[in-house]
Amino acid sequence: PLRLRQAAVCVSALCNPARPLMMRQTPQPTDPGSSEPVSETESGCESADPIAPETVRMLRLELEGERRQNKQLQAKLKRAAKLNEQLQTQAEQEEEYLTNKLMKRLEALKREKEHLARQVEMEEENITNKLYKKLEQVKQEKVSLENLLEQARKSTPPVTRPLAPR
Repeated sequence: PLRLRQAAVCVSALCNPARPLMMRQTPQPTDPGSSEPVSETESGCESADPIAPETVRMLRLELEGERRQNKQLQAKLKRAAKLNEQLQTQAEQEEEYLTNKLMKRLEALKREKEHLARQVEMEEENITNKLYKKLEQVKQEKVSLENLLEQARKSTPPVTRPLAPR
């Protein structure tokens, strides 16, 4: 934690090496629960002593490492965003393809249904016509048989039966 506090204070000094590295001393804050000031390490303030050159070198190396890592993470994020965009585009294209394919299939099924409905209607009409013709033929045969029966009754004398005794 101390190194991070030092790094935060020294970042501006690292960017401007001509400026001497000195930690600024600020008034020490107090803990809200007590009237005593917080220690120097807790507040992040150090004495006005200069930072050792080894610490500066170490902090600069850490800063460069963080910058490299930041650059790598930004590149990784950019690649991930590009991949995400490509995947989204691909998903939309696949969705559109499937939608179009299903719409075409639905249209084909509708046409087939209409064709089958017309065929059923024609077949029903054909059967109705055949049945109507048979009915007419049966009616004509009935009339013909009734006429024959009537002629037969007229041409033959009625048969009488002898009355049976009771």
